[in-house]
Amino acid sequence: MNVLRHRAGAPGLSAGEKLSRVCRNKIVDYLTCFRDVRIPSTAPRHSPILQELSRGRVTGIGFLNGAVVRKGREHGVSAPVNTCIVRLTYFRESPESPGER
Repeated sequence: MNVLRHRAGAPGLSAGEKLSRVCRNKIVDYLTCFRDVRIPSTAPRHSPILQELSRGRVTGIGFLNGAVVRKGREHGVSAPVNTCIVRLTYFRESPESPGER
Protein backbone atom coordinates (compact mmCIF):
# COMPACT_ATOMS: atom_id res chain seq x y z
CA MET A 1 0.00 0.00 0.00
CA ASN A 2 2.80 2.43 0.88
CA VAL A 3 4.46 1.72 -2.50
CA LEU A 4 1.22 2.57 -4.30
CA ARG A 5 0.99 5.94 -2.52
CA HIS A 6 4.53 6.81 -3.60
CA ARG A 7 3.83 5.92 -7.22
CA ALA A 8 0.51 7.75 -7.35
CA GLY A 9 1.97 11.16 -6.50
CA ALA A 10 2.22 10.43 -2.79
CA PRO A 11 -1.03 11.98 -1.53
CA GLY A 12 -0.69 10.35 1.91
CA LEU A 13 2.89 11.33 2.69
CA SER A 14 3.79 13.05 5.91
CA ALA A 15 5.44 16.47 5.86
CA GLY A 16 8.81 14.83 6.56
CA GLU A 17 8.41 12.39 3.69
CA LYS A 18 7.42 15.22 1.32
CA LEU A 19 10.41 17.30 2.41
CA SER A 20 12.68 14.31 1.97
CA ARG A 21 11.39 13.78 -1.58
CA VAL A 22 11.84 17.48 -2.45
CA CYS A 23 15.38 17.48 -1.07
CA ARG A 24 16.25 14.27 -2.87
CA ASN A 25 14.91 15.66 -6.17
CA LYS A 26 16.84 18.91 -5.71
CA ILE A 27 20.03 17.01 -4.95
CA VAL A 28 19.63 14.83 -8.03
CA ASP A 29 18.90 17.93 -10.15
CA TYR A 30 21.97 19.70 -8.74
CA LEU A 31 24.28 16.73 -9.30
CA THR A 32 22.96 16.24 -12.84
CA CYS A 33 23.55 19.93 -13.62
CA PHE A 34 26.99 19.74 -12.01
CA ARG A 35 27.94 16.70 -14.09
CA ASP A 36 26.44 17.85 -17.39
CA VAL A 37 26.96 21.63 -17.29
CA ARG A 38 29.35 22.90 -14.63
CA ILE A 39 32.19 20.39 -14.98
CA PRO A 40 32.41 20.53 -18.80
CA SER A 41 32.28 24.34 -18.80
CA THR A 42 35.21 24.62 -16.39
CA ALA A 43 37.30 21.71 -17.71
CA PRO A 44 39.69 23.87 -19.78
CA ARG A 45 40.54 26.06 -16.79
CA HIS A 46 43.29 25.33 -14.28
CA SER A 47 43.27 26.11 -10.59
CA PRO A 48 45.40 29.04 -9.37
CA ILE A 49 47.59 26.59 -7.45
CA LEU A 50 48.31 24.59 -10.60
CA GLN A 51 48.97 27.79 -12.54
CA GLU A 52 51.51 28.94 -9.94
CA LEU A 53 53.22 25.55 -9.84
CA SER A 54 53.39 25.48 -13.64
CA ARG A 55 55.16 28.84 -13.58
CA GLY A 56 57.62 27.69 -10.92
CA ARG A 57 56.22 30.09 -8.34
CA VAL A 58 55.47 29.62 -4.67
CA THR A 59 51.76 29.08 -4.10
CA GLY A 60 49.46 30.44 -1.43
CA ILE A 61 48.48 26.93 -0.33
CA GLY A 62 49.37 27.63 3.30
CA PHE A 63 46.96 30.56 3.48
CA LEU A 64 43.72 28.61 3.31
CA ASN A 65 44.50 24.90 3.55
CA GLY A 66 47.31 25.55 6.00
CA ALA A 67 44.95 27.59 8.15
CA VAL A 68 42.45 24.71 8.19
CA VAL A 69 45.20 22.34 9.33
CA ARG A 70 46.40 24.74 12.05
CA LYS A 71 42.90 25.47 13.35
CA GLY A 72 42.12 21.77 13.34
CA ARG A 73 45.18 21.07 15.47
CA GLU A 74 44.20 23.86 17.89
CA HIS A 75 40.81 22.24 18.38
CA GLY A 76 41.92 18.62 18.33
CA VAL A 77 40.36 17.92 14.93
CA SER A 78 42.30 16.19 12.19
CA ALA A 79 42.16 17.53 8.66
CA PRO A 80 43.85 14.74 6.71
CA VAL A 81 42.83 15.88 3.23
CA ASN A 82 43.96 19.46 3.85
CA THR A 83 47.20 18.22 5.41
CA CYS A 84 47.86 16.04 2.37
CA ILE A 85 47.15 18.91 -0.05
CA VAL A 86 49.50 21.23 1.83
CA ARG A 87 52.29 18.66 2.05
CA LEU A 88 52.03 17.65 -1.60
CA THR A 89 52.01 21.27 -2.75
CA TYR A 90 54.96 22.22 -0.54
CA PHE A 91 56.81 19.17 -1.87
CA ARG A 92 56.10 20.24 -5.46
CA GLU A 93 57.22 23.80 -4.70
CA SER A 94 60.57 22.69 -3.33
CA PRO A 95 63.52 23.04 -5.73
CA GLU A 96 64.50 19.41 -5.13
CA SER A 97 61.11 18.02 -6.20
CA PRO A 98 61.06 15.97 -9.39
CA GLY A 99 58.96 17.09 -12.31
CA GLU A 100 58.84 19.84 -14.87
CA ARG A 101 59.31 23.44 -13.80
